[in-house]
Amino acid sequence: MVQAEVTSIDPVAKLPEIEEWSPFHYRDSASVRAGISDLNAMLRGQKIAIVGLGGTGSYILDLIAKTEVSEIHLIDADEFLHHNAFRARGAASLAQVVRRGKKVDYFAEMYAHFRAGVIPHPVYVETANAPDLLTGMDFIFLTDENTDEVAEVAQWMRETGMPFIDVGMGISQTPQGLNGTVRTTLITAETPPIITVPRGVADDEYAVNIQVAEANALNAALAV
Repeated sequence: MVQAEVTSIDPVAKLPEIEEWSPFHYRDSASVRAGISDLNAMLRGQKIAIVGLGGTGSYILDLIAKTEVSEIHLIDADEFLHHNAFRARGAASLAQVVRRGKKVDYFAEMYAHFRAGVIPHPVYVETANAPDLLTGMDFIFLTDENTDEVAEVAQWMRETGMPFIDVGMGISQTPQGLNGTVRTTLITAETPPIITVPRGVADDEYAVNIQVAEANALNAALAV
């Protein structure tokens, strides 16, 4: 009797069952309320890869995880350390930080409570493993460090026609405060050759080490 009364007052108290195809562990009522279920369904079944789970990559994951893509592959071999907690999405506990686990495992565990299909790959992307990791992906977000190896992977993706977005950011300190720039480059089979991915350049202005959560979140939002 009590349960029936609660349900009649608050429909959310008894959530309807989700469809078999849904990656979520409970129904996406937000899309229904906003009237955009048909638009969200356009992403259904897609496989997405995020290469690099630093600050920007973690916010990209948070946004993509709220969509109906079937798989989100996380590719990064780095450990989740103290400094990551202060610019990545979420609020890591002290126990999670001192554990020094892999970034991809930390984020896969976080989103496992919300949805299925978040798959960790605790490796660095290289030309040798890129075909195995990235072939078959519908879209790729490249947020990894500015290295020659990553530049070669980006070139390989471009030559094979894989659509991807490359992101970067740089923040410098001035007497007036912080001065920052974010970069978002979309590469598809139709992208003119004049548009390049600025990777592997030692003095790249986007390679400045200062990062803050606000710029990481902005970079991710623009990319998504």
